[in-house]
This record gives sequence, structure tokens and C-alpha cells, in this order.
Amino acid sequence: MTQETFVEFIDPLTIPQHGKGISLQGQLDSSLCEEMATRFDFISVNHVGYQVNIKMISKDCWALSGTIEVRLVQSCIASHQPIKEAFKADI
Repeated sequence: MTQETFVEFIDPLTIPQHGKGISLQGQLDSSLCEEMATRFDFISVNHVGYQVNIKMISKDCWALSGTIEVRLVQSCIASHQPIKEAFKADI
């Protein structure tokens, strides 16, 4: 598995037609975390990491699987106190 920086676009034609496909892992840099915090009105987004596998399963059809891990701070809706959150999602 190769370590990658955040990729906004992957050309599906670069994915091998046979075999395991491609694996990407990495994390968003601090400027992208700041943009996410602003967009979703969080106090801060401290970490967004990802690990994904993309595999061609038939002509013009790909399967995507992996995980996303996020650590952020948001404001409590009742008390407005900061609340630290962490979660991991399978995709």
C-alpha cells in the first residue's frame, strides 16, 4: 500500500483491469481540515484520515471500500461547550 496525499480526482483508466486494484491512504492537511470546520460549522477538525481500495470489477464498473477516521471538536447545542468527537466509518 502506498502513502498518498489527498487526491481530488482519480482517473479510473489508471486502475489496473486485473488484480487487486489500487490502495490509497493518507490524511487531509491542516488547511483542508480548516475548510471542513468552516463548511460544517465545527470548532475544529483535527484529523481526517482515509484508507481506500479501488478495484475494477467489470467493464466501466469499480468497487470502492475502505475506512475514514475523523477527530473534531463541535459545540454542544444546549450548553455551547466544546465537545471532542472521534469516529471511524467503513465505506
